[in-house]
Amino acid sequence: MAVANRAVAYKKPEVIEVESIDFPELVLKDGPGVHPLNVGRKCEHGVILKVVTTNICERNFFKINY
Repeated sequence: MAVANRAVAYKKPEVIEVESIDFPELVLKDGPGVHPLNVGRKCEHGVILKVVTTNICERNFFKINY
């Protein structure tokens, strides 16, 4: 059985896709809020959480037309 990491992505109005994404790493990457000297540094005290369930607001649901 192949192991994959997937996410639901809201692309634009009326377009929702399931995408394959990289597994998270506990290493700082370049981006907003990351000091350049910290890029590549391991996050020794970081955690990765698994989302078991979620929901969607009733008002948001009607914005998606099937």
